[in-house]
Amino acid sequence: ATPDGYPTKVLVGRYCMPDLDRYRDAAREAISSQLGGFDERAAEMISSIPSAWPALIGALVLAVALGYVHLFLLRCCAEVFIWISIALSVLGLGALGAYLWLSASSETVESRLPEDLQLSKSASLSADEEHCYKIASIVCWVLSIVALCMACCLRSSIDAAAACVEVACEAIFEMPTLLMAPAIKAISKGLLSVGLLYGFLLLWSVGDTSGYDTPLSTAFNATANLLNTSAADAPHITHTQLQNIMLIFYMFVAFWILAFVNALYQFVVAYTVATYYYAPYEEEDDHFIDEKDVEGCCTALEGFHVGVVYHAGSLAFGAALIAILQTIQKVIEYSELKNKEAGDNKVVACVLCICSCCVKCLKDIVGFINRNAYIDMAITSNGFCTAARRALQMVIELGGAMAILNGATYVFAFFGTVFITVACTAATYAAAGFPPFTDQSSAFYVESPLSAALVGAVVSFLVALSFMDVFDMASDTLLYCYGVDIQSGKEDHTAPHALQELVHNHSDHHEEDGHGPG
Repeated sequence: ATPDGYPTKVLVGRYCMPDLDRYRDAAREAISSQLGGFDERAAEMISSIPSAWPALIGALVLAVALGYVHLFLLRCCAEVFIWISIALSVLGLGALGAYLWLSASSETVESRLPEDLQLSKSASLSADEEHCYKIASIVCWVLSIVALCMACCLRSSIDAAAACVEVACEAIFEMPTLLMAPAIKAISKGLLSVGLLYGFLLLWSVGDTSGYDTPLSTAFNATANLLNTSAADAPHITHTQLQNIMLIFYMFVAFWILAFVNALYQFVVAYTVATYYYAPYEEEDDHFIDEKDVEGCCTALEGFHVGVVYHAGSLAFGAALIAILQTIQKVIEYSELKNKEAGDNKVVACVLCICSCCVKCLKDIVGFINRNAYIDMAITSNGFCTAARRALQMVIELGGAMAILNGATYVFAFFGTVFITVACTAATYAAAGFPPFTDQSSAFYVESPLSAALVGAVVSFLVALSFMDVFDMASDTLLYCYGVDIQSGKEDHTAPHALQELVHNHSDHHEEDGHGPG
């Protein structure tokens, strides 16, 4: 007999999944009982995200706008603005946590649906969503406390380097093309990430679709029969050893491409800021004024040309180191998920956790060395290995001042990132609660606003990192250039006064404590 037909949607260009808008109740029970593995849950989540694309684009635009506002305010009043950002971040995280907790306690997501679409026979989905909302609220509260503690502990670093951050922002605004760098990086990396992710999903879809021969039409004509299907017959995807190697290699190449783009971006910023640093101060009435005589309309484009033509190999080498460590880290994370699905062996979990911590620590160290090596390459045109060796020497020589400046810029970047991410996440969540995202007959219907908010948080977080990285890189470049001047005996030539005060004040305190020369 010919089986009954039912509406479907195409997923990743290969799988025909049931149309949840037409058979929501049956599809929920089928998916919750059969597609319980990590791969299946990930595929289900990804397939539901595209309907929220207008809200996600809005989050992207808002994040870019807030990033520029953040840089402008840092240029004008860094110290005042950072304390305002800290207060808003702490209060925003606390308020968001309270809102999520109250939403989970008062009514679940499912209770807001019409009665004919609620799962009257099983409340497991509602309980799971309520649990997720409460966990998210606790995470927000913990982050709020952490942010408050960091603000109190790093107060001296904020005051010491606020002037230097203002100088770095001044350098950014003096170089017009550098102002476009964060937006260009965010858009290019975003498009690259989406394209690479889609390619990964296509490669992942070549696995064996064992269990998909189960007659899903029976599930939608008689859901009870499908719920009685044994676990062995449940739909799942398996990959051969060769396919797993292909997936890992693809992941490595994808990370390498993204790391190269990030390395080129850091080199361009360092090259542009170094040009600003070495520009002479303007002279007026036989004395120098506190303004640089620099024309930087095309300096970033020149830095891009120099990086691609003369330093592409060095940048690719540094990016490869990061990509290798990122790939190892993701393999470990996937192994941890599989270990939990297989019974959560405590010994295996402990070993994987130790390996993950070691790889993450090593990745952070390599990233810090690469960052300073790219600055040295932009100043001296050395190769990667020589630049990395010189960067380590510079870190040792300017360790104290670099620690203060890095601590301050980290605080600015941390709270700026938190503020932008919280604002955009809240905006995405709020937008997903209004039509057409709540209209089940609409193509933009979002079943879980929390899922859309999480994706919006990731998008805004990546955009915020692009903006925070530009002035962090600018600050590091200014300090590194001053270190090169100190070594060559030209420390008062073109260095900004705030930078000189930071380095010499730290040197004076260092000598007063009995650790300096003499």
